[in-house]
Amino acid sequence: MPRKRKASDPEENFEVDEHGFMKVVNQWGLNAWRYDVGDLVKGVHCLNILVPEDRKRAAENISRVLNGEDIGYIEYTALRKDQTIFPIVVRVNPVIVDGVPMGLRGIVTG
Repeated sequence: MPRKRKASDPEENFEVDEHGFMKVVNQWGLNAWRYDVGDLVKGVHCLNILVPEDRKRAAENISRVLNGEDIGYIEYTALRKDQTIFPIVVRVNPVIVDGVPMGLRGIVTG
């Protein structure tokens, strides 16, 4: 069960394209993962910001969300650019364009 979120917890807002690449990340998210905008331009895949042990479960959860399921808040262990780890809680929703899922939009709390 996810820990209770406090109002003072920072939130990352992000958007991922249909291929899983991070397209929009707010400053808190960039700071938390120790990436910069240039890294996003080069390409940061959403599964690569998680520890390898969580990637299969995350891919399955992404598929569930893109198929219309509301899976709520999910806990993962995140992997920073410098390879340090930290716990996160994620909530995502599909981005729908003309009735077709074209990516994900969500929030992360640390």
